[in-house]
Amino acid sequence: MCLVLILIRGCLTSESFKVPLDPPSNAEHPSGVLGIAYVRILVEDNDLSDLKANITSIVGRSPVFHTSRRATWVLDTPRTDVAGGKPRLIIGVPETADERWTLKERGQGIYEVAFLVSSGTKAGQAWTPYGKIVWLRG
Repeated sequence: MCLVLILIRGCLTSESFKVPLDPPSNAEHPSGVLGIAYVRILVEDNDLSDLKANITSIVGRSPVFHTSRRATWVLDTPRTDVAGGKPRLIIGVPETADERWTLKERGQGIYEVAFLVSSGTKAGQAWTPYGKIVWLRG
């Protein structure tokens, strides 16, 4: 969970400590990735409530969406993505057999990261030894 808290803190860090966005080439990547669309974290049922409270405290606001099985926050960033959105942080309990297996074998943590890519870039998904990567067109 430390990595998750570092990720959230990174989104909340003062702009003076981040890479400047001017010139724009500082924030462009040759792969066509425009930014992070979302990070999804799997947790045990009995830990969801506590983690939701901890993240709410760090982010400074309640989730924009929540059920008994999932919570989603919209994170602040220096700029919105090309689709007009901002990255989301999603925590939830496993809902599929694959998610249950991942939680059992790897424990709680980041399960999926989705990147927003330019329209000329291929969308799709892939598995790594560390989790799932998704590319979404902007």
